[in-house]
Amino acid sequence: MYASGRILEAACWAHVRRKFYDIHVSRPTPITTHVLAEIAKLYQVEAAVRGSSPEQRRAMRQAESNGVVTGLQVWLTEQVKTLSRKSVTMEAITYAFNQWQALSRYLNDGRIEIDNNAAERSVRGIAIGRNYARFAVRYGLWQRLQFSVEIEHGKPQPSGHRRVIRRTSLEVPRCVA
Repeated sequence: MYASGRILEAACWAHVRRKFYDIHVSRPTPITTHVLAEIAKLYQVEAAVRGSSPEQRRAMRQAESNGVVTGLQVWLTEQVKTLSRKSVTMEAITYAFNQWQALSRYLNDGRIEIDNNAAERSVRGIAIGRNYARFAVRYGLWQRLQFSVEIEHGKPQPSGHRRVIRRTSLEVPRCVA
């Protein structure tokens, strides 16, 4: 999908942060503490540029975040030498390194977000609805599910929204078992 270059991958710093945070909660280490502090700096810059034009976001990221990201990569490379390859911290670092180019992409394009939290929040209802659909189909509660979906999406929706609900209402019973 990305091979042609028409679509560029942008990775999510929140996912990287979560990997280090989960380790930090159970066993804080100097590595997890440092990584979380550096990622917090990135999010502070994002808070400062929220609502700005893409050009302003890019300029601020270049001035403030680029050095943090570069420094973090160099620092993590040094830390790898001190860790067991099978440690959970090494797994988190490896995950970050495997995503590094895509993680860095937001620095050069002010249109790209630092994470995909907003997108994930917007589809959460759909994902939860899919799980409800499995239950509803299995136990004959489909009409109640349709009603709850319409209440969940009761706020003003784009014109095609009802069609999506109807199409989903017709397709889910066939594909969920």
